[in-house]
Amino acid sequence: MNLNTPICMQLYNKILHYSTMEYDNDENTWRRSQTPKPEPSCHQQIPKRSTSLAVVLFRHGARTPVVSYNSDPYKNYQWPDGLGGLTNA
Repeated sequence: MNLNTPICMQLYNKILHYSTMEYDNDENTWRRSQTPKPEPSCHQQIPKRSTSLAVVLFRHGARTPVVSYNSDPYKNYQWPDGLGGLTNA
């Protein structure tokens, strides 16, 4: 695959523009770059701050009821994980 074709370079530039993030010291947050980055070369300097590791955490599983209502048929049921606990499902 030749990456020097005009279509490939246009696609590469779009991906590079929209995927780069920069750190804003004033707001103490990461954001998308506002300026397009130059084409890659063999001698680019490494930015002072770059994302080197991203960790994504998410919860899964169902929760037991937090409270019961007056006509709840399971009002007297003992939930193994307690009220509001995560189940193994």
